[in-house]
Amino acid sequence: RRAELAAMSGEKAGDTGAKPVSASDNQFVIFDEATLEMIRLSGGEVGTYTLNTAEKDLYSRYMTDGSAALARGRYFDAEEQFARCLSISPGDPMASAARINAQLGGALFLSAAVNLVALLEQHPELAAVRYTGETMPSPKRLADIAIVLRERIERGQTQMATVPQDAAFLMAYVGYQLKDAALLQEGFNALSRTEAASGPHAHVHALIKGVWKIN
Repeated sequence: RRAELAAMSGEKAGDTGAKPVSASDNQFVIFDEATLEMIRLSGGEVGTYTLNTAEKDLYSRYMTDGSAALARGRYFDAEEQFARCLSISPGDPMASAARINAQLGGALFLSAAVNLVALLEQHPELAAVRYTGETMPSPKRLADIAIVLRERIERGQTQMATVPQDAAFLMAYVGYQLKDAALLQEGFNALSRTEAASGPHAHVHALIKGVWKIN
């Protein structure tokens, strides 16, 4: 499985399905500690993406089909269905989060990282949310993904003397979702060695540090 994940992670930059948001395009506010605590307390858990509605519109159908595919580990099918949701409702936070988690499961790391940064820039209140049950890849899949992310970070440092920012960010995200403090810290430490701490997305770096209570 490690070889499968490693092979799938070599996606092209054009596969993200989202336009990166620059600091100049975004009116992101740096929150004080009181606001960060409010975000932490309101985060909660998301246990389903499906909607309890009698409506049988296309959005609901795609969300239901995507959720079923994600639960079965068919990550590329799930990603396609959630992308269809976003074509109907651009920027929808639920569909955006679902697509990110499907991309993560499918080892589309660049796509998942770019879209996660964009989601947190547009909806910083979602930083504290944890996705449970079938709304995330299985814990075993996430553990395999963490191994591949670590290898990508180590290979990047060795071959290019730089840390792949997407791998570091996703490692921290996986650590947060799994409630694995060591993995979260490892990913954030690696992320801090990239331009994330001072570049155009430094505000997201500061947000997750505050909300996820990282040293």
